[in-house]
Amino acid sequence: MPATAPPPKIPQAPTPVPEAAIDPDPDLNGTPIRFLPSRHGFAFRNTFTGTPLPDSLDRLARSLGFAATIPDRYGLCGGMSLAAADLYLSKQPAPDALTPPSKGTPLYDYLYQRQLDSYGRNWALVSRVLAWMALPDDTLAQRSKAELELAAAALDRGELVPLCMVLVAVGQTPWDNHQVLAYAHDSGPDSRTFRVYDPNHPHDDGVIIRQALPDGRLTWAASSGRTRTVRGVFVTPFAPAPPHP
Repeated sequence: MPATAPPPKIPQAPTPVPEAAIDPDPDLNGTPIRFLPSRHGFAFRNTFTGTPLPDSLDRLARSLGFAATIPDRYGLCGGMSLAAADLYLSKQPAPDALTPPSKGTPLYDYLYQRQLDSYGRNWALVSRVLAWMALPDDTLAQRSKAELELAAAALDRGELVPLCMVLVAVGQTPWDNHQVLAYAHDSGPDSRTFRVYDPNHPHDDGVIIRQALPDGRLTWAASSGRTRTVRGVFVTPFAPAPPHP
């Protein structure tokens, strides 16, 4: 006898997906992730050619004999971190350009302004970085514990959290420190892990800052396997702004 044909399948309506879909991350015990660097970060690396100083200040610095200390390449990590958050919160995609914008373009001006914004009123962030650079590692580790508790609480509320990473000590150049954007975290008995958008590593969802417990030692790591010791981390203020790329 011929085989009996199976009953026809009744088409099912697709399950609706909410506009702000949440992706569970198995590596972070299911912590919900709305923001992802591969989706919402800039596609270009945080490296710009020239001087970060406005033309008037650049001319003044050179006239005073500081030309040798002015870098010919620089980053806008704080501006890129805040801008990525701005774009995400306004539901706008990040530009897909693979090269950094040139000076004088609308995107560059926007990133530069957000970089200045990241310094805070009266350049409070710069003052705090300089103060932390002068502190011993043990002190920074303990202070970072309190800061990351604040960051974890904000992330649990669904907020994005800009972080300043203190990488170098007093006597070294302050611009060798770094700013990133935290978007997820996980806390365990032996460590605390924060997922971050790092403008130096475009579209890398594997960049983390891990704090060992109880001593508070900090390590930065990327998905490439590269790691670096972090002296300290603190939360920086963030006020969303309308994106103007």
